[in-house]
Amino acid sequence: ASRPRHVEEVLADGAARARLIASETLAEVREKMGLPAPYGR
Repeated sequence: ASRPRHVEEVLADGAARARLIASETLAEVREKMGLPAPYGR
């Protein structure tokens, strides 16, 4: 890539958004299954 810093920023942004979505989804699944939240959260 001709702009490696830009590529890294795009990947980091996408990873952060994916983590947020996954966290929300897992919280919903845990709630519906009656599981406790993970330790420390």
